[in-house]
Amino acid sequence: MVDQSSGNGTKGDAFAKVESVQVISRKGVSTLLHPMTVLFPESKVTAILGPSGSGKTTFLNFLTGTITSNLKADGLVSMSGNIGFVPQDDRLHGFFTCRDYMMHYCRLTGMEDTDETRELAMDLLAGLGLETHVDTVVGDVFRKGLSGGQKRRLSVALEALSRPETLFLDGETIINITACLFHVYVVYPCFVTSNVSCQILYHRTNFWTRQRISISAH
Repeated sequence: MVDQSSGNGTKGDAFAKVESVQVISRKGVSTLLHPMTVLFPESKVTAILGPSGSGKTTFLNFLTGTITSNLKADGLVSMSGNIGFVPQDDRLHGFFTCRDYMMHYCRLTGMEDTDETRELAMDLLAGLGLETHVDTVVGDVFRKGLSGGQKRRLSVALEALSRPETLFLDGETIINITACLFHVYVVYPCFVTSNVSCQILYHRTNFWTRQRISISAH
């Protein structure tokens, strides 16, 4: 059993303590994650790197409380404030424009539909390089719309509207988006109530990746 105390911790004390994550099948019990403690410093980028099958996604599911029913997980997760999660696959409706999506999410997060709210949403899109695509539809197999990278940026912008103190990013093309996101939080501090920390699940491990992480973190 995983004790999720997200939102109850104090600033700067975010951490995860894994006791074990096991899969139970007819063949027996296999251990996916062994005991470990991971700290998530405030205002920092924490990258989770590893080859295929090393348990990155399992660890992210452990952190976000989305462990599947066939797994047995034990440990403790403590995160301060709200948590945001951008999944690896973009789950966007193709008929919405970027503007429509942002305003829809503003209503979902309880923000009033005012000129100030609209300006903030557009500023966030601009900070993520979507200022020329605010009225472009997301698109799907039936209609032309945003590129794959632009969809990723829109997904980050939507999650950032909830002003998370901890943001989880899952994907292979997320490093450059993280750099843009930190730029947004610096230029538009009204989007956050405190310093934000980012946890990145990245699926490629090489020198270029480590260099990009270093750039994003600074």
